[in-house]
Amino acid sequence: IDRIDVLRHGDVRQGRLYYLRGKVGKGARIRERRGAVAAVAEEAEAGPPETSESAKEDKE
Repeated sequence: IDRIDVLRHGDVRQGRLYYLRGKVGKGARIRERRGAVAAVAEEAEAGPPETSESAKEDKE
């Protein structure tokens, strides 16, 4: 594995996930944490920044 991209952070009770076993659909959704992490996630969804020609040449 080269890299892991975290798209969202959830607010769950770690170690006690058994309460999700019988849930289906919207009931199985995990509450999303908001804050600075959400701002970073929104930037990640917007797409990668533009790369210059010199950066592309360095990779080759």
